[in-house]
Amino acid sequence: MPYIDSQSFQGIGAQLSIGGVVGTAGALLPVFEITDQAFPEGTWDKLNVSNFNSLNKAKEYRKGMVDFGEMKLKGNFVPADPGQLALAAAFADPQNPYQFTMQYPKAPGQATAGNLYAFNAVVMGFSPGSTLQPDKTVELSVTLQIVSAPVLTAGS
Repeated sequence: MPYIDSQSFQGIGAQLSIGGVVGTAGALLPVFEITDQAFPEGTWDKLNVSNFNSLNKAKEYRKGMVDFGEMKLKGNFVPADPGQLALAAAFADPQNPYQFTMQYPKAPGQATAGNLYAFNAVVMGFSPGSTLQPDKTVELSVTLQIVSAPVLTAGS
């Protein structure tokens, strides 16, 4: 297929949702007015397994444990938003990971829905009113530590 035009798309319409504690049933609540979201970069620990028999005196490496990374979110603080209230409750929970989804908007070639990512995370940071300035909206800041590999449901 020859390159004709960019297939990029905007993030307007993306939707983060939070569910209950992992392993429990329940509806997902949309978290409204998110303005900035960075999907995390997962990384593997690097294990040096070099030994006296390593070929050509070359170091040998294997993967250790995986870290799925942190998702940083910013948005407009809306005190009555059920999704933001659920984030606050999950932040107050000292140990349990919660269910999340991130619905992407439709990309070119997707007629029904964009890609959907489902993952589990611990809410490690929650700051309502993280910025208070007279000429700006009150900002929400959230940090999610991803604890499971995101599962992709491809859009169509």
